[in-house]
Amino acid sequence: EARNRLYKLIRQCWQRVGPEGEEMPGVIRPQALILDDLPMGRHLVGMPKLRANFDHVTHLSLRNTSLLASQTQFLEPFRWLRQLDLTGNLLNRLPPEVSEMWFLTHLTLIDNDIALTQSAVARLKKLTQLKWLNMNGNPLVLVPDISHMPHLEILTLVGCCIDRWPVGLFSKPRPRHIYLDRRLNRLEQIPVVAPGSFRAELLTRTRL
Repeated sequence: EARNRLYKLIRQCWQRVGPEGEEMPGVIRPQALILDDLPMGRHLVGMPKLRANFDHVTHLSLRNTSLLASQTQFLEPFRWLRQLDLTGNLLNRLPPEVSEMWFLTHLTLIDNDIALTQSAVARLKKLTQLKWLNMNGNPLVLVPDISHMPHLEILTLVGCCIDRWPVGLFSKPRPRHIYLDRRLNRLEQIPVVAPGSFRAELLTRTRL
């Protein structure tokens, strides 16, 4: 039953008769592929690689699907995504496929087991269009580099086993409505900033 549902959802998405995705210049009838709660970890063991064109998919959600890090090649055809949600899976590393999603604005990786490596930090840094980055509940150890993300409005790193501030956070002015959440970490220092500066404002907007 679950396999049949998966087949129908993918086929509808390919035919552009499924739920509508986020609008994107140059994309006609954008689609959203919602695969939440399907046992993808089991299905992908024997599922053939998708070879059709899915560049019209701008929203992909795989919440609570038991997806493994060894199975993220499933993401390869979805290069034009604006939103990707991988909440509640079994990932222990950042999917390398994510770094090829140049137009991504929303990336949600809540409650996985992701530990960032230096190469993963470099891949994440390439997502220059990000507005939303949520990595709550992952043992990141290393902090993300957001120095090339000028549009970032929401950054949540709750319970991520980190003791430093994100690289590049204070390097340039940020949107005035930016939301930062750093709770439940091992933060030991607060940066010294000039009173009244944009850096001081960033500090006052951070939840600790």
